[in-house]
Amino acid sequence: MGEDSIVAEDVRPEAAQTFFPLKFLLYLLYRIVRTIILLESDFVAAFKRLCTCECCDVEFLHILTRFRLDPTDRPNAVDFLAFHDGFGDFSEILHPDWLIYDIDDTFVYLAKLPDTSHLLTADTCCRMGDELFASGEKLARVRLETFIERSGRLPPFASRVVFLHLPPCSGGTTVARMLQACDPTYQNLCVYGEPPVTTSLACLIDELPVELLKRLTLATLRHALHHQKNDQTIVYKCRFNSGRLIPFIHATVPSVLHCLVGTRAPDIAVSKLMLRAGQQTNFFQIISRMREEFRWISDKISSWPQMQLRAVQQVGPKDAFEMAAALFIGSQLVLERCLPYLAIDPICFEELMSDTARLFGPLADLCELTDLHIPEAIAWKRSSSHEWRDNWDLCILDERQLRRLEQLHELLLGDWSL
Repeated sequence: MGEDSIVAEDVRPEAAQTFFPLKFLLYLLYRIVRTIILLESDFVAAFKRLCTCECCDVEFLHILTRFRLDPTDRPNAVDFLAFHDGFGDFSEILHPDWLIYDIDDTFVYLAKLPDTSHLLTADTCCRMGDELFASGEKLARVRLETFIERSGRLPPFASRVVFLHLPPCSGGTTVARMLQACDPTYQNLCVYGEPPVTTSLACLIDELPVELLKRLTLATLRHALHHQKNDQTIVYKCRFNSGRLIPFIHATVPSVLHCLVGTRAPDIAVSKLMLRAGQQTNFFQIISRMREEFRWISDKISSWPQMQLRAVQQVGPKDAFEMAAALFIGSQLVLERCLPYLAIDPICFEELMSDTARLFGPLADLCELTDLHIPEAIAWKRSSSHEWRDNWDLCILDERQLRRLEQLHELLLGDWSL
C-alpha cells in the first residue's frame, strides 16, 4: 500500500468520528424500537400458536429494516428489525436459499437469499455474513431444541469437509481465493469465507452447557452442509474466534479436518486489523473506552470483545491498538493449543506465497486436489498480486506499540500456560 493510501486510511476514521455520535444515537433508537416491535411480534406469534393446529416448528419474520452499527462486526440477529409473518414446517428451511445467520442461547436464526443461482464462495464473497445481511429478504427462527432434533435427522456429510483457521488479518481470504481458483466450476471444491454458523457457535462456548453445545454443533453443521454433493470438498475459511470450537467439532464430528494458516508478522496483522475495524469509525478505540465505564453497553453494541473474551479481559485494552493486539494474540494462542487436532502441519502465509510450488501441495491434498492444480494456484497468485501485495509489509505501529505487543504476548502466554 502506498503512502497516500495509508494517509487516506488514517483520515477516514477521523472524518467518520465526527458523525459517530449521531449514528450511535440512531442505533440506540433503532434498538429501542426493535425491542418494542419484537415484543409485539412475540405476542402475535404466541396468540396465533394458541389458536392454530398448524405446524409451528419454524417462525418466519418479515424484514422491516436492517442496521449494523459496525459493518466489520460478526452477524447478529439484532441487525434486522423484523415482525412475525407466520409459521411453517422445518422442511421449508432445508431449501438451499436458507442459510444460518446467527445463533443465540434460545434460537437459531436463518436468512433467505432471493437468488441462489450464484454461490457465496470465497472468490465472489469474502464474508458470507455481509451478503446475507445485504441481500436477505426474509428471516426464520427455530428454537434450539427443535433445531437440534430436526437437523439431527439429516444425513452425515456427503464428502470431505475442511476448516481453515487463522488469526485475524493473516492472509485467510487470499488463501481461500487461491484454493477456489483451482476449481472455478465448483464441482469438486467450494470454499466459503467466514460462515456465520462457526462464528456464532464459537461465541456460545461460554454460554451453553458443554453437552448442549456439542449437540448444537453437530446439528448446525449438518444443516449448513446438507447440500454438499458427492465427491465435493467444502472448505470453511473460519473467522478468527473459531479456534475455540475445534475441540467441540473434533468430539462431535471427527470427520471434519482442520488446517491452520499463521503469519510470522504479528505487527502487520495487528496493523491490518486496526485499519479494517477503523475504515468507517475507530470502533476499537470507542469500545475500549466504553468498556471501562459502561461495559454493559459495550457488550450490547459490539461482539468484538466476546470473540476473544479471555484475552480481552486479561489485557484490559485502553485503546484501539491494545484491543487489536488482544484479539490477535488471543486467537493465536488458542490455535497453538489446538495443534494436535490439525490434519496437516501449520502453514505460514508468507512462506506459502513466496514458495507456492513447494508448500501448496499439502493444502491441495487436504482439499482432495492433485498436484496438477498447483499451477492454477500459482497463476491466480500472479494475476491477483495487486490484491494481496498492496499491504504485504504494511505496519502502522510505532516503537512503543511494537514493544507493547511483545509485552502483551508474554503476558497472555504466561497466563494461558497456567
